[in-house]
Order: sequence, then C-alpha cells, then structure tokens
Amino acid sequence: MNHNYRNDIELIVHGLPVRIRCSLESIASQISHDLPSFKAGEVTDGVRATIGITGPYNEEEILARLSPAALRLPVGHELVELYQQDERFWLVDERAGLIEIDLLKGHWQSWVLDRPGLDPTYVFERCVLWPLSQVLRSQGLSLVPAISVVRDGFGILLVAPFSLEAELRVLANAGYQIVSQRWTAVRDQAGQLELLECSGATERAFSPIGRKTTALGLSRWVNLSEELNCHESRAACNAVVIADPGRRGTAHMHQLASLPAADALRAYWPIADLRPNGRGPELALKIANRSRCCQVQLSRNPADLLVLLEAVRTSSAKATPRQMAPARRLARGRAQSLEVSQAA
Repeated sequence: MNHNYRNDIELIVHGLPVRIRCSLESIASQISHDLPSFKAGEVTDGVRATIGITGPYNEEEILARLSPAALRLPVGHELVELYQQDERFWLVDERAGLIEIDLLKGHWQSWVLDRPGLDPTYVFERCVLWPLSQVLRSQGLSLVPAISVVRDGFGILLVAPFSLEAELRVLANAGYQIVSQRWTAVRDQAGQLELLECSGATERAFSPIGRKTTALGLSRWVNLSEELNCHESRAACNAVVIADPGRRGTAHMHQLASLPAADALRAYWPIADLRPNGRGPELALKIANRSRCCQVQLSRNPADLLVLLEAVRTSSAKATPRQMAPARRLARGRAQSLEVSQAA
C-alpha cells in the first residue's frame, strides 16, 4: 500500500545524515519537538544517509515483509517479541506497533498502531529513536536512553530505571549542567568517549508531598535544561553511574573494577543492541575500560545523588554520613519550596 508521506524530514545527528519519511503527523511533530538541535549542522564526509520510514499499522503490508524463516530471540518482556533473519530484525510491540530494521542496508521502517497503549513519547522512542540507534551504531554513534551531566569538565553518564527529576533539580542548583536529560549520544572520539546532547524531556517523578504531578494539572514531561537554564552540548565520559532498581531508606555507592563494571553494565544496559552475531553491547565494554564505573543504591532523598556524584568527581569511593548531612538539609529545604510552589 502506498502512503502519502507528507513529511520528509532531514536531520543531521552529530554529523550523520538521517532522512525520515513520515505519514503520521503525531510522529512528525514529536520529531520536530524532541530533535530540534538536529535540524542543521555539517555532514561527515563520505557518510551515507540513514533512511527511516514511519507510517500507520497495516497488517497486509506487514505480512508481506515478514520472513517465515525468522527466528524468535529472547527479550524478557511478555509484551514484546523480537525476530531475526541474518541482518534483518523485527520487533513486535503490542503497545506501539512493529519495527523492521535492516542493519546491512542501514534503514528501518515502523508501523504504528492507530491507538497505541503507550504514552506518545514512549511510542516515538520505540518507533523512531530505538531503530535509529541500532542503525547509527555501525557509524560510530550510539544513542542510549540515559542521562548525562557535567560539572567543571567532568562528565557523568547516569543509567537509572526510574525518573531522576528531583535529583536533576538538585544537581542543577549545585552547578551541574545537563547534556541530555533522557537519551544521550555517545561517540568514540580518538579513544575518548564523548557524551553528546540528544532528545527528550524529563518524566516527572512523584512530588515531595506524595501526589502525582499529573494530578496537579502539570504535564507529564518537563524540559529541565530550559527551565533551569543548565544546558551543555557535550562532555567527556569520565564516569558512569548505574542505579539499582528501586529506592531505599539510605543511599550508598561502591566503585567497580573493570571486569565487574563490564558485567554490571551489560546487565543494566538500558537498550537492546541488535547484532547478527548475538554479542552484547560493545559500548558497555568500552565504558568499563575507559571510564570510572560506580553502582549506587538511591534513597528517597534527591540530594543524596549530589553527594554521591561529588564523591565520584573527587575520586572518593565512599560518601560518609557526615558528608551526607548537608545534602539532606538541602533536600528538606528543596522539598518545602517545591510544596509551596505547587500549592500556589
């Protein structure tokens, strides 16, 4: 079936040309909203354009593209199925649609459900950013759903399975700049891993007074870089901090040696890297070998992460209770100010 691809969007993602043919206004507007920094820039010489196509779900068209010889791969999610045949992969997501990726040709296509079961931002990430990340990786650029911050030239990649909105506010108040608040582009630049700005806003967390922000009439997403005026376009990847699932009463951190760091990064890596040979993410191994790696257990106090990151920056492997005390006082004051502003 021929679709009317009214939107032919050309992007330059850190030197790599990308062309997305899109017949869905919702996806086109999301691209314009979330990827404004990729509308212009210089193209790296000799690099072919990555082609992506996004359209409505059409079962007849999809069945004609699927291969009966494709093998199902384990993904560990009951609502997602992944299939592979040689260099081609198909991801079936019952909440978003179907994505086909051809790593050899360097292009992808997404068919989006008429009524997705996910938030529009999640649909955009699943049907645009995820396949785009798989194709660009072969050109030396990795898109990772992780936060990146920098202070005094020291860049940190934050891998967490939950929102860090409150923590990012505390970090910004303490002088940290946000490189990317949801997805980060990572590039190997002459042996140095570099963190580059990418897309996305921050998903709001629970408010300090125990009510969801959506119940207060606020948007689910907030652009903290703009709101707090704390944006930086790039930084060296000096460290990566991996947050354990869930929060506890107290926060703690321990540094990982290279081998345990590689294992932890593979286990907690926030995106599945599609590879015909089935190997794990190579970027995780590079980070483990070149950057300082720490695993943290976060508490319900957002200021604790500030103390832990300062310990990472100053090469202290452990934050003491005495060091944590000023941060906790800061957090209490921060929570009170947030409560007053939200009540207003």
